[in-house]
Amino acid sequence: MHRSPVFQNLQMVHGRRILYVREGGMIAGYKGSLEEFLDERSDVLGQINTRCANYCVLKTQRKTWEKEVAFLRRTFGDWRVEGNVYFECKILGMSKWADVVLLIRGILFVVEFKMKAKKRGEVRGFNIDDIDQVVDYANDISSFNSACHSCPIVPVLIDTGASPESDDFGIVQDNVYSVMKCVDSRGLRAVIEKALGEIPQNEPVLTRMTWE
Repeated sequence: MHRSPVFQNLQMVHGRRILYVREGGMIAGYKGSLEEFLDERSDVLGQINTRCANYCVLKTQRKTWEKEVAFLRRTFGDWRVEGNVYFECKILGMSKWADVVLLIRGILFVVEFKMKAKKRGEVRGFNIDDIDQVVDYANDISSFNSACHSCPIVPVLIDTGASPESDDFGIVQDNVYSVMKCVDSRGLRAVIEKALGEIPQNEPVLTRMTWE
């Protein structure tokens, strides 16, 4: 079987230079099916650290990845929905990286994490700059990846220190929906379930093959 050549690629991620190991057409710190991701034998963090292989990944970033992996495993742990997950996913044509992209039944969920501690008694809304960031990522994916011009794209902001808010789906621009906001793994699952039930499929349906 022909395998795409593997090569190294120095990129800026979150203001730091990270040396990515790239396979094929997509650059991502980790990519795999949700089934593979949930397999306890799957060393997801090891793969992220290897693909982001170098001296300049700070311990704080590794801790953030640990929290994000644990968060998503709580989200999908007892919910065997078919799909694919991508960590530190490069947006084509841009020097930008999405924390996580989920491809589930033809819908792309562009996820930005803000792993913050919630103070007792504090009521805090979601930061507008964080909202703009994940919306920009979703619009860029729609604009610069030809396979995504017509597929539904849902930007999702997860802020573990914010107070819960209620959101409704609505198309804001072309195929990009309004941002959905979550504070925990149950909220993310609810958003995905709602999207799968309410958002119509567009033809052609985006698949792992066409996305990658």
